[in-house]
Amino acid sequence: MSTFEPGDRVRLDITDTTDPDFEWHGQHGRVVDVLEDDGGVVTGDDRDSRLYRVDLDDHDQTLDLRYRDLRPPFEE
Repeated sequence: MSTFEPGDRVRLDITDTTDPDFEWHGQHGRVVDVLEDDGGVVTGDDRDSRLYRVDLDDHDQTLDLRYRDLRPPFEE
C-alpha cells in the first residue's frame, strides 16, 4: 500500500458497508496532515500508526483515515 504526504490527492476506497465513513467511498480529496498514533501497536502493522487527514473536494468535510482506505486518485 502507498503512503501519502500532505498535498497528495487521494481517492477514498472504503468498501466496508458497516464502516461509519462508508458514505464517503469513491470521493476524492487532498491530504492536509499526517498524524501519528499507536494504532500499529494494536494491530501489529506499523502502517496503522499513521492517520491521514483528508479534506474532501466537493464537501465541507475532513476525515482521518488509515492507509487501507486511500488510493491514488482516478485521472481527472
